[in-house]
Amino acid sequence: MRTSEAQTLHATVSEPPVSRQQIDAFARATASQHTPALPPTFYTLFRRAEYQIMDKLDTNWQYLLHSEQEYEYFETLTEGQIPEVKARLADKRERRAAGFLMSFIKLESDIMVNGRKIACVRTSFVIREPLEEAK
Repeated sequence: MRTSEAQTLHATVSEPPVSRQQIDAFARATASQHTPALPPTFYTLFRRAEYQIMDKLDTNWQYLLHSEQEYEYFETLTEGQIPEVKARLADKRERRAAGFLMSFIKLESDIMVNGRKIACVRTSFVIREPLEEAK
């Protein structure tokens, strides 16, 4: 996929307001030793826009491997704020090898609050699909 094609796939999702209960539940589930602020990986909860892009790519989920997650913080998301997630396909490369189609996918999601970018989440996936099943 050429870069210009990759840039055309995007999705925007408004998430519900962040609640103290949501923060505390995430901290317990991840055994996070957080301060009253968010656990560092809290932005992982905001994946719906990424899933919309993966669905547009006709992803065969049984062959998907989540390979990398990176967070860049600009401001702190706080209780009561309403995040909007603007995700885009940053890159997709495909290779054929040993009877498989290997797709390497990179997504970038900007976490916005009131029009300000407060974080950027970068996600990488590898899809290793048998050629006879590849779309």
